[in-house]
Amino acid sequence: MTSYNLQKSIPTLCVAILLASFCFTIAVAQEPHIKKLFMNNDEMRAYEVHIKPGEKEPMHSHPTFLAYSFTDSKTRHTFGDGKTMDMELKAGQVKFMDGMAHAVENIGSTELFALIVELKQAKTGKCCAVADTVDPVKIAAGNYKAIFENDRVRVVDVFYKPGEKAVMHSHPSTLSYFLTSFKAKFIFPDGTSRDLEGKAGEAILQDGFSHAVENIGSTTVHALLVEFKDIASFTKENRSTNVEIVKGMYAAFQRGDARAIVDACAEDIEWQSFGPAEIPGTGVRRGRAQVEEFFDIIAKALKFDTFSPQEFLSDRDTVVVLGKETGRSVATGRTFDTEWVMVFNLSQGKVVKFREFYDTANFLRAFSSQQK
Repeated sequence: MTSYNLQKSIPTLCVAILLASFCFTIAVAQEPHIKKLFMNNDEMRAYEVHIKPGEKEPMHSHPTFLAYSFTDSKTRHTFGDGKTMDMELKAGQVKFMDGMAHAVENIGSTELFALIVELKQAKTGKCCAVADTVDPVKIAAGNYKAIFENDRVRVVDVFYKPGEKAVMHSHPSTLSYFLTSFKAKFIFPDGTSRDLEGKAGEAILQDGFSHAVENIGSTTVHALLVEFKDIASFTKENRSTNVEIVKGMYAAFQRGDARAIVDACAEDIEWQSFGPAEIPGTGVRRGRAQVEEFFDIIAKALKFDTFSPQEFLSDRDTVVVLGKETGRSVATGRTFDTEWVMVFNLSQGKVVKFREFYDTANFLRAFSSQQK
């Protein structure tokens, strides 16, 4: 497994596979309980562990880590001071533990099979949560269920039946582990898509991303997501939470969820659409109630054929979005076709000011009561 962006090509994948194989060989020699190493970088290490009944693993160390158990198991842990502790885990259970050195013996009757995710760095503080408007646990609850959460990670159980789709949503930096084989289509905010197939036991590590998902296979897909709350990027890029908030607002607009857009705004939001009064929605509005009124006006006056945010530019607390839209006036039936610029200013995760600029002459031709 390697870390990459599904939306982009993977020119270094072969090199990454060779490096992963090299790391795997070393890890198995030093820690025989590791059967499959997925990732080992400066921030974290992820691997499968298998310990058969009666097997013992020698003393070894972990930093802070979580364990997801695929099987029921019973183990005895011996620590450096000679003390012991017996532990029972149920299939599907998550344990989050502080760093430790221990030896492990399987004293049960079934194999211990678990996914281990080690966090190598000390807690740095929450940096990477996605907005509620794009959180799949909230907006696609039929497919995503949080089974564990603390201040460093969230573990999410994912199920997609054949043909099932989920709306556009976002994740922070995430390790995805597949419990079943899968064939899925990933649709990205810019309208591009990619089909991906894989087998049970494979994993993908990604920086924060947004997508919609469709199961295009013939069987149910079951995956486990480990979302990292204090790792901004595995590629050392600075991924902006503000951009994700704004992307979430566009995703909400495209599914017709004006309430979610309003919820992303501060109570004292200033919302301005430039242009003459003949164009619906122009002027300055203040407060969430008036923003909600804006979207009510737009819904009644405009029929969009396309609406496409195409480029996101971010600098500190400002996000600038370049895009294009086409459609028609409900009142006159005449069409509009314009590029636009929208500017969002954010503070503490909420939009405090919004401005939009577009071809007003183009809109006037569509909305004027007299054909120009």
